[in-house]
Amino acid sequence: MGLDRRRLKTLFYLRGRLTLRQFSRERGRIANALFVILLVLPLVVGAAVATGVGYLRLPDQWPAELLGVVLTAIWLIWLIFPIVVSSLNEGLDITRLLVYPLPRRELVASVLLGTLFDYPTYLMLPLFVAVLVGWGGGLALPVVLLALLLSYAHAVLIGQWVITAVGGILQSRRFRDLAIVVASLLGASCYFLQVGFTRLVDNVTAAVTEEQIRAFSPLATLQWLPTGAAARAIERATAGQWGESFFWLGYSTILLFIIAWGWWQLLMRLTTGEGFLFSLPPRPEKQKKTAASIINWRLFFTWLPADVAQLALKELRSVWRTPNRRIGILQMLIMPLIMAGALIFNGDISAELPPWIGIALPIYALLNFWALTQNMLGWEGSGLPALMATPVPRQRIFLAKGLALTAAVSVPYLVVSAIIVALAPNWQSLVGALTGLVMGVAGMAVTAVFSVRFPMRINVESKQMRGGRAGGGCQASLASLLLLPPIFGLVTLPLVILLALAFWRDLPWLGLIGVILGGVYAGAVFWFGAQYAGRLLLQREAEVIAVLQQPQDE
Repeated sequence: MGLDRRRLKTLFYLRGRLTLRQFSRERGRIANALFVILLVLPLVVGAAVATGVGYLRLPDQWPAELLGVVLTAIWLIWLIFPIVVSSLNEGLDITRLLVYPLPRRELVASVLLGTLFDYPTYLMLPLFVAVLVGWGGGLALPVVLLALLLSYAHAVLIGQWVITAVGGILQSRRFRDLAIVVASLLGASCYFLQVGFTRLVDNVTAAVTEEQIRAFSPLATLQWLPTGAAARAIERATAGQWGESFFWLGYSTILLFIIAWGWWQLLMRLTTGEGFLFSLPPRPEKQKKTAASIINWRLFFTWLPADVAQLALKELRSVWRTPNRRIGILQMLIMPLIMAGALIFNGDISAELPPWIGIALPIYALLNFWALTQNMLGWEGSGLPALMATPVPRQRIFLAKGLALTAAVSVPYLVVSAIIVALAPNWQSLVGALTGLVMGVAGMAVTAVFSVRFPMRINVESKQMRGGRAGGGCQASLASLLLLPPIFGLVTLPLVILLALAFWRDLPWLGLIGVILGGVYAGAVFWFGAQYAGRLLLQREAEVIAVLQQPQDE
């Protein structure tokens, strides 16, 4: 192909150094990568085993149909993920290499080879091994290897093509906000999607005859897609139809060169200043009223000192203007409706809710307070040094943040609690709702201290959809996953014990006393937690700012 091995080796070495720098500068990525691998790899391995058995055991035309579905699904994942989540393969930034006298074929080859340093690439490996086991046992092995190589190249290039083609839209804040909303709704609606898909399959299965199932051939359509053509080439080679197999290999190769050429042309358009192929027009600046301004929160903070009131108002505006935090508030309202809808859909809920439904409210409150109040300082983003430069006692910063976050979480929480109390009008529901609120306030003492002791950087100013991704030290990531939840629960344990005794003994007066004592306990714990976090911040101010500052390459 006319590639210079020395230059290609240099580009490959450069990609490896950049990958190593990512994990060395943000060691929290190591924990995140391990978490993804431990979560996703068993699913991929299970799918590989299932497809491998299918290739060997399925009758008639179904092994080939399954092969086409698997290779096309891999291609579609690499096509869709850059739009709805983030790119699975990042590769080198070609725009920075165009100043060097490098042939375009070597730049494209460096992109393909550089993806070997991205761990999502290896999630394809078990599925490819299953294809080798199922189809590579005879003379068709060279065709299988070449088809898998083409499928891998197609997956990588289509992801790069999408990013380059619609990068202007992907980097738009409006698209990011919309994508976060859609992804959150889809994630919260997984149960309904599963039920709907199951019913659809049942209805289709009931309506389709056995002859129609035997005649069904998705590969007849998928073969015109890049990786579907590779699957057809493997199927034809296994059947001994070498002419047709080479035809489909050539067709897939031509599509690969067309996509690579189109990607290169789009890249040239971007680097020469013409912009992305698709971009959203700039929106004229106009003054908007946010939810934090529509609700006059100043009326709720008039009793506070002026500096604490202003910091609390600033935090409320930040909660609403940051998409990831705003979606967290909205999800607090969506999740109970999703759960209630699931029960109604299954017919498992009666007209009258049981008394123990009040126990769910403290659990609901703890989850929401834990999710929305952790990493308080990380959400300041690049504005943290300016906040630290103000002559405000550090303890008051955490007091203001705690009050603002309590107000933000309380709005959806009290709405859900009011619905529960209306559906189950008993003392258990009322006591459970109030206890959950004070438990969340007590837990914020822990999140305030953890935000100073284990800060995690969040690029809140990024236009990418993964802008809310936390980064930083591996120690901070592990502490957030392993230490924060148990300590959060330990601080609220006295309130849990009082609530459990009141429910167990059916003593309304004990529940009322528990709420009153719990309010005093929660206020005291939060006060001392804010004081300690403030003193700790005075000692670690420089370290916290250094951890939370944005790298130059973001």
